Amino acid sequence: MSIAMSEMQHINTRIYEDLEHILKTLDERLELKLFAVSLDASGEPRETVQVKRVLPSGNRADRTEVRQESILQLEGVFRRLRITAAAFDKPADFLTNHNLFNQLMDVDEDSDLAGAMVIEDRSFGVEDGLETGSEVIKTRGNIIYRNLFRYQSDAASDVFHYIVSVGGAEADTYKQFYRKPAVSFLRMLLDYFFMDYYEAGHDGTLYLTSERRGIQPKHRENGKQYCQRLTRLYYGKIHSFIEDNNMLSSIQDMDGHYEYDGEVNDRYYESGFFEQIDAIATRTYEGDSPIGCMMFISNASLGEYAPVSYSIRFFTHMNPITLQDARRIRKLLEMTNKENDLYLIADHEIVYGIGRIEWNQIDGEVLYELEFKGLSQYRLTLISTESQQSSEGQLTMVEDRKVYRMRADIEIKADKLLGVSFKNPEIGEGGFSSQRFEKIVRSQFASLGISSKEITKLERIVRKAKEQQHGTMVVITDRDTAKSELHALSMQSTPIDPIDIDPAFIKHLTAIDGAIYLDIYGKCHGIGVILDGLAIETGDSGRGARYNSAFRYMNKLHKENKGCVIAIVSEDGMVNLIPELPNEETIRNLFRPFIDKIDEWEKDQPLPARFETYEQQIEAFGDEIDPSNYYRVAEAFLSKEQYEQAARYYKKGLEVYDEVSPSMNRKLVMAYLNLLIIEYVNNDQESTLKYYRLANVEFERYMSDRRYEKQMTYQDYNMRAFADDLYGNMLKDDEAQARALEDYTRAIELAGQKNRHGMYWNRSTCYMRMDKPNLALEDLIEAELENNQSKYVNKLMELLKENSYLIAYAMDVYREKEAKGRQSPELEQRLLELVIDNPEAAAGFEIEVDKPVPRRRNSSSASNKEKKGENHDD
Repeated sequence: MSIAMSEMQHINTRIYEDLEHILKTLDERLELKLFAVSLDASGEPRETVQVKRVLPSGNRADRTEVRQESILQLEGVFRRLRITAAAFDKPADFLTNHNLFNQLMDVDEDSDLAGAMVIEDRSFGVEDGLETGSEVIKTRGNIIYRNLFRYQSDAASDVFHYIVSVGGAEADTYKQFYRKPAVSFLRMLLDYFFMDYYEAGHDGTLYLTSERRGIQPKHRENGKQYCQRLTRLYYGKIHSFIEDNNMLSSIQDMDGHYEYDGEVNDRYYESGFFEQIDAIATRTYEGDSPIGCMMFISNASLGEYAPVSYSIRFFTHMNPITLQDARRIRKLLEMTNKENDLYLIADHEIVYGIGRIEWNQIDGEVLYELEFKGLSQYRLTLISTESQQSSEGQLTMVEDRKVYRMRADIEIKADKLLGVSFKNPEIGEGGFSSQRFEKIVRSQFASLGISSKEITKLERIVRKAKEQQHGTMVVITDRDTAKSELHALSMQSTPIDPIDIDPAFIKHLTAIDGAIYLDIYGKCHGIGVILDGLAIETGDSGRGARYNSAFRYMNKLHKENKGCVIAIVSEDGMVNLIPELPNEETIRNLFRPFIDKIDEWEKDQPLPARFETYEQQIEAFGDEIDPSNYYRVAEAFLSKEQYEQAARYYKKGLEVYDEVSPSMNRKLVMAYLNLLIIEYVNNDQESTLKYYRLANVEFERYMSDRRYEKQMTYQDYNMRAFADDLYGNMLKDDEAQARALEDYTRAIELAGQKNRHGMYWNRSTCYMRMDKPNLALEDLIEAELENNQSKYVNKLMELLKENSYLIAYAMDVYREKEAKGRQSPELEQRLLELVIDNPEAAAGFEIEVDKPVPRRRNSSSASNKEKKGENHDD
């Protein structure tokens, strides 16, 4: 037996929350998308869901919650990942076809893929040799990873495939993940999460039995502790590479492809390499924090022809300096200098001396640079070389031979692998990277055609500003804005003639309080600028005054449709760039105040102008917005009976992925039907027809497609019938009302006992409009017998008073139902009263004279007599 996805909601939620916490611990800018897919016996997708964090319903917009959202087809996952399914014969190949992946590995990662992807294949075995599948699919912008969990519950077992998308990774992290997976920390982090994070049986199965009550971390660790454990393992892995003399070809072959085995390896636990490095990093020398660098090279390369020019060489055959000697190594670090390429040279266990690398002697080897950056802070970098042949040369004669001499340059490639700060891993540059900076600058000044050279110049200035110990800000605008703003801010700044600034001087120019003000060409227009912005409700109370001052100023310029980028440098050298690139958290933070304002708004008041401002800010994010945010705004408007606004936002949400979502199409229809009712009651035929047509467009989208047939409920047929009913009545369209009757009948068939009475009521009103009172009374009797309500009885009495010839028929229908054990004392009483009060209409219907007429429910006898008198008068 298989496990239903609905039963997995709490498990999938736990997996999402754990994995999200781990990724945010590593880099708070990483964005997680998680999909779970179960397959049927034929290997086709049975159920697919996205597990995601959303703004909750109700007045709780200050919080978030994790939900499991059904996706009807696997193609819906492709749309959410912005990839194409054209490469697959069938969508399930995305999950299962290993051979297909090898055919797609040669797409250039630097080309404009325009939705294409590279898919690279690997499978790995756990320690007992049992194979589990894992594929990694590369798309521009996001890292996409696939793995699985096996589950066993009390009554069933199943395999669930998980697709993980990680957004917000920097370019170096992205390239390592695909091109050099053996040294990718993020790759190892994900592999071990699926292999070694949760408690499992010997075959890797996660048990969901009633005794275990869900899944638990194997080592009873939280996300931060897991990242610290993996950091230790990662350093153990790198240590094994140094010891085993791993060449570049073992990490990446000549075509950039790889053979990669992501297995759990106990050897990584045993090396002690991380503890040795951390012991060095936590030592001071004469009060100074550790600053310096080491270069690790395999022992096999450190023989007679070592690629090292030693300045000092230590004795290694007598009392060698081992990596365990943290005190001595910390002292020796004072003699190193990274800017002058002077390193402590070591292999996996011994320090050999101090020297420089002879780069022309590095032939396919990989070196590992370890830079100590302060107390308990260090970064590991993989160093390799690549020969760059010149396109120019000279023909010469050498001993009667013609030789064409060409110059070959050696490019030194540095892959930043992993930083550590107080035992916590860090990937990327903590918010500032060349790629992130370029994307933000280009997005703000897209119409000005800023060149790569100009962006590089601006980046160098920002990097130099990082050296300012008390923190500072760098403001970048276009040239005209810079001139006008410095004129306006002249009393709170030091304006200067626009001039190119040597980046080397930036540290000194930012020594005074205030920002340095640049245009996009790198010319400085002012120093010590105190920014003046608008008081706005957005911002971040958790940030410092410098951040919020910059944020207010940027918003002032944005309100004037002027581009602006501000780099905020904190005292510790960290850089925050605003505006930030859009991510799910920043988008949710934009929607929150909008939803709050809707909830606070009194619906009898005009729509506030502030709503339009929120909408403009939202539009700037384009298709980066998850549909759930639009649906949450729609829900808030719906609660205020603002059906037009609600419909607009439901439609926005559906347009994000241009797909059918029956639950949301249904809510959009409900908004249209509320508008239809209002215009119908107002007898506005033109507007009634407008909303009828809009509702029908949605009905056609999701009710006429057989793929969604299983998703249809009685409410869908009920709503479509209701629309046709009102339309047919207004235009006297018999065909529309016939369609309404057909749909009402289908709704009755699908509705459970709890809801069937309402469907009978709706169909009865349609029959009455069609002048079919005999059928209407049958449905009213059914409605009352399904769910006793006075309104059903009262409506039946009205109908029978207007059509008294049906009284006897109504009594016959009721007696027939009563004979089958279905009764309604109130209905029986009211029918008998009509029979007594209308003997000529009930001719031939016999009443037992000696049987008392039952009294009505919840009515006094005086009230009954009064109503009987009214009936007689009629």
